[in-house]
Amino acid sequence: QGSAQASMLKSQARDVEFKGKSQGLAYRQRALRYQQQGIDVLDQIKRTDATINARGAAANLDPFSGSVGALQTTSLREGFFDYTIALESGATERDNELLAVEGSKRNAANLRKAASAAKISEGDRAIGQRGISGQSIGWPARPPRWRRAE
Repeated sequence: QGSAQASMLKSQARDVEFKGKSQGLAYRQRALRYQQQGIDVLDQIKRTDATINARGAAANLDPFSGSVGALQTTSLREGFFDYTIALESGATERDNELLAVEGSKRNAANLRKAASAAKISEGDRAIGQRGISGQSIGWPARPPRWRRAE
């Protein structure tokens, strides 16, 4: 019974570790998507800035002052805000990955310890049931009562 329980617990430990690793991979994929979003935001900032500069130049406007400068500043501020959100979301997903993987490792280790304890308790039960006592080697069940000679 104890070895069957130990086997079951070891199997559960493998399952927990596998699920933790697969969860970690899912979190890593999300982190990479957020990183790509941040790169896309930076590309969009460059394109928006280039468009503002081109239209301002076409109208003979100073690109660093007035409405052109204000548009560039606003575009950069909004883009930076979006970029920061993408970076923070990616960092959160990387933290989640670490928690999933490490948590599953600890849970698996606990299950393995429980499996080991189940095997040990099986041995203890076997000793108790079979009784390594004097009886198993031919001694009487109880020691004789020694009486004093009177």
